[in-house]
Amino acid sequence: MKSKPTILDSDGKRRFWEEHLAGWQASGRSQRDYCREQGLTLSGFGYWRRRLRNPEPVPGFVPVQLDDHVASPWTSESASLRLVTPQGHRIEIWAGFDPGALAELLRVLERVSC
Repeated sequence: MKSKPTILDSDGKRRFWEEHLAGWQASGRSQRDYCREQGLTLSGFGYWRRRLRNPEPVPGFVPVQLDDHVASPWTSESASLRLVTPQGHRIEIWAGFDPGALAELLRVLERVSC
């Protein structure tokens, strides 16, 4: 019976489980038998099987293109910046906004959208 590593970074965990999932598929054995032979928990095996089959979206920034005639979004009191999150939330930001409040709002929207 193989022993599983005790400390792995997230890339190491992914590789570890990808290798075991490929090994299981090649073995033709049931998940339960494969896990027993390899010293793996069936629940951990199932978790990683689902996670790797349906990877989570990677958050990131999206390029923003401004119209050529707009010199700066902060040129007047009526100027604003509109932000649309990947989940479709629309946020309008006015001159003089509180960056901390915006950061907190984005964190809340990220948690609600999960």
